[in-house]
Amino acid sequence: MRAPVFLAVLLWGAVVTAAPVPDVRVAVDISGSMKQSDPQNLRRPALKLLTGLLPEGSRAGVWTFGQYVNMAVPWGRVTPAWKARARAEADRIHSRGRYTNIEEVIQKAAFNWRRPDPRYARHLVLLTDGKVDIARDAEVDELSRRRVLDELLPQLKAAGVKVHTVALSARVDRELLERLSATTGGWFAEATSAADLQRIFLQMFDKAAPRPSLPIEGNRFEVDDGVKEMTVVVFRRPDDPPLRIHPPDGKAFDEAHAPDTVSWYHEDTYDLVTVRRPATGTWRLATRSDPDNRVLVLTDLALDVDPLPANLLVGDPLPVKAWLAEKGRPVTRRDFLDLVQFRVLDRQAPDAPPGEWKLADDGQAEDGRARDGIYGVVLRDTSEAGEHELVIRADGATFQRERRHVFRILPALARLAVVASEGGFELSVQPEILLVEPDSVAVLREDTGEPLPRTGEHVWGLTLPASLAGQPFGVRVKARRLHGKTVEASYTVMLPGAVATHPAGEQSGHGTGAPAAEHPPPAAESENAHAAAPEGHEGDGSETPAPAADHPDEAGETAGTDWTRILMLTLIINLVLAVAGLGGWLLWKRLRRRGQAQDELAMQL
Repeated sequence: MRAPVFLAVLLWGAVVTAAPVPDVRVAVDISGSMKQSDPQNLRRPALKLLTGLLPEGSRAGVWTFGQYVNMAVPWGRVTPAWKARARAEADRIHSRGRYTNIEEVIQKAAFNWRRPDPRYARHLVLLTDGKVDIARDAEVDELSRRRVLDELLPQLKAAGVKVHTVALSARVDRELLERLSATTGGWFAEATSAADLQRIFLQMFDKAAPRPSLPIEGNRFEVDDGVKEMTVVVFRRPDDPPLRIHPPDGKAFDEAHAPDTVSWYHEDTYDLVTVRRPATGTWRLATRSDPDNRVLVLTDLALDVDPLPANLLVGDPLPVKAWLAEKGRPVTRRDFLDLVQFRVLDRQAPDAPPGEWKLADDGQAEDGRARDGIYGVVLRDTSEAGEHELVIRADGATFQRERRHVFRILPALARLAVVASEGGFELSVQPEILLVEPDSVAVLREDTGEPLPRTGEHVWGLTLPASLAGQPFGVRVKARRLHGKTVEASYTVMLPGAVATHPAGEQSGHGTGAPAAEHPPPAAESENAHAAAPEGHEGDGSETPAPAADHPDEAGETAGTDWTRILMLTLIINLVLAVAGLGGWLLWKRLRRRGQAQDELAMQL
């Protein structure tokens, strides 16, 4: 989202109520396969980071699961004693479990989540490297998986639980984890290695128990007199020198020489430092800079942000709403707010300059109420697929506050793949579980309108003849988005230019093509959208996906044997041999006649 965008403040004023208390439950896989996925047991420091950051007074519990499920840290109120126990139990995490009983750990972790409770913000964090595995019988495993999706998932959603899932290997049941998170409005994260776990668990903390923070610029941050306590999170490499913190008075300290008001927890990969009653002024961190470092604060003056989505489709609008709250109540004093600037930054890559937009409260455009203390903006150019981090900031004359939100933009509603098979091509279409309800999907041929048959649980496929080699082939995907609206979009994939006589490589991507309009369910026909809104215009509220190819350079011939060239060379060689053979036959025939004449002459003599 780098290009200029049309900004509009939001339509409604936020209804502010008492902030719900976080209720966070963590389920950690200890099956035997973790010996390969996490040989260094990096689940331990990651769990310590998450539990160490939970605010006192929140609710939390930790479960481990393999063949059996154990409550490692009893669910209850988070206190210093609870955190100490969580830290001790984290050191006991192992990889000796025989199976992966995902169904039972969800049941036990959600033991008292029966109905919604507005007093609590419910979150379940599930970390696994595998799939449902409770017996040697695959049919038993499949029945357990179906119960997770058909029984437990609806119960979790109805109880207002957000499920955040972490996949730690390529063997994981990705579709199961994506459905658990997407259906409940949670976050799905994929760790490329166990070393990613600590930063992923920090993301999970930001979503489950968000706290206001202070911006860090050049390893410096400003503490105002409204900060009662701060927790500094500093990521490090094992060979980095020890962290030193420089307070405003210049008397630097490290872990060994920390004041009595400082609690310091050290791991090889991070430091967690809590300072009670920190001095006002500029603080400095003497360490290597890291974009994931944090200064989380306990303060009466907080920056609150309306819930933001975890997953978007290219072209989806992204509304952002923020306000300052003092002791839980929104600040409306204009003499104070007129000195505050609200901004939102979009960071997609650490080395790339962020996009930046201002939030407004001026009653213009779609703002229903001016100067009510609720600031907003709608980001409309959501055209860059990938993972993004929004940083929402409030900069006042004497203070700063910050909140972060990680989300992803997906390029299309479905993933298309083509495999050259013997005598033709195999096309497969798989919907993005993070965007659509998989049971609502229909896939049609663009040329005939005929439906493609299902070839898997949520996979549609078709065998195409070799005569279509080198030509585009279009499909139309119809589905219902997770927020209830239906959408149709067309995608085109280029078939390879030649057909192999044996299975060849796979061509995959999201396809290309013009999107169709998104429509609400029939019950809300008045909101139907029949065409994409023009660029820079909000239209009628419909969503207009704009899918793009992941790998447009793959639209030509597939890698492998060039059968066309071989065929041409074979024809040329055969032609040369034919000409040579014809000349040889004529020469042989002429010589034969001469030989026969000589024989006849010899016989006459």
